[in-house]
Amino acid sequence: MISEKKAQLSKFLNNLMAFLKIVLCIFLGVIIFTWLVAMFEIESYIPFYDSLNDFFTNISYIFYTPTKDDDENFNAIMYMAIAIVFFLLIFETITDILGDILKLYEKNKEEALEEENERINQEIQKKYKMHLKTAMRFVVMFKLNIVNPLHNTQAFKDEKMEEALRLQAQKMTKEIFSMITMSVKCQIRSNPEMLTLLIDKAENLNKILFFIRSICQVEKYVKNGLGYYMAVTTYLATDSNEKAIADAKELIDMKVNKKILCYQIVSECLNLVPGNNFKAISNGEYTESEDVIYELVNKN
Repeated sequence: MISEKKAQLSKFLNNLMAFLKIVLCIFLGVIIFTWLVAMFEIESYIPFYDSLNDFFTNISYIFYTPTKDDDENFNAIMYMAIAIVFFLLIFETITDILGDILKLYEKNKEEALEEENERINQEIQKKYKMHLKTAMRFVVMFKLNIVNPLHNTQAFKDEKMEEALRLQAQKMTKEIFSMITMSVKCQIRSNPEMLTLLIDKAENLNKILFFIRSICQVEKYVKNGLGYYMAVTTYLATDSNEKAIADAKELIDMKVNKKILCYQIVSECLNLVPGNNFKAISNGEYTESEDVIYELVNKN
C-alpha cells in the first residue's frame, strides 16, 4: 500500500514537471519572438507588443537587477531566458528521475504479480493433485484374446483339434482369471469372458496393472497364443461408476491387442504414485474416439 502511494505521488510530480516544462517552453518561445520583433524593428506591426514586452521585463526583474550602464530591457529578458533554460534542464532531470522511479515500481509490481500468479498456480496444482489422490476411482476392464498358433497352422479343419484348442483356451482363461481374483484386493465383477475391477487408489491401480501385465508375459501363456484387451477409465468417488464402465467397454471394443488403453487423467493419477511403473504415450493410432486415447507402457 505504501509503495502504491509512493508511485501515485511520483506519477503526480512527473505530470507536474511535464506541465511546468510546457509553460516554460511557451514563455521561452514568446521571449524569442519578442527578441526577433525587436531585432527586425517591426514592433509597430505586432499588436500588444509593448504590453507584452513590459510584462516580460517586469517578470525578468526576479532574475536580474539592472545597473545604470546596462541595457535594462535587453539584459533583463536575456537573464530571464537563461533562467528558463536552466529550469528546463532541472525539470528534465527531475522528470527522468521520476520516470526511473515509476519504471522501477512497475517492474517490482510485475515481479510481485508474477510471484502471486506463480503462488496461485502452485496452489491450484496442489489442490488438483489432492483431488486426483482423494476423489478419483478407477475401472480396469480386462478381456483375454487367445489365438493358439496351432489354429493358424492347420491345413484342414479338424473338429477334434478345434474342440481341444477351445477347451485349452477356456482352461487358460479360468486359470488367469482365478490368479487375478485370488491375488488382488478390490471389488471385481466377472463373467466367463471379462473381468471388471473397481479400484479405489492410484497406488493400487499401479500394482494391479503391473501384476496383470506380468501374468500376461508368462512364457507358457505367450506360447499358447495369449493376447488381451485392457482399458482403464476413471470416475469420481461421489458419482456412479456405470459411465466409467461403459467408457472402458468402448475402449475394449476397439480390440487393440496387448495394449492398455486409457485417457490422460489416468496417466496424471499414476504420475502421483511414487515408483509408478507406467507412462502414457499417444501415437495417434486410435481415430474411433473423439477424445485423445493414450496407451500405458512400462517405464523401463
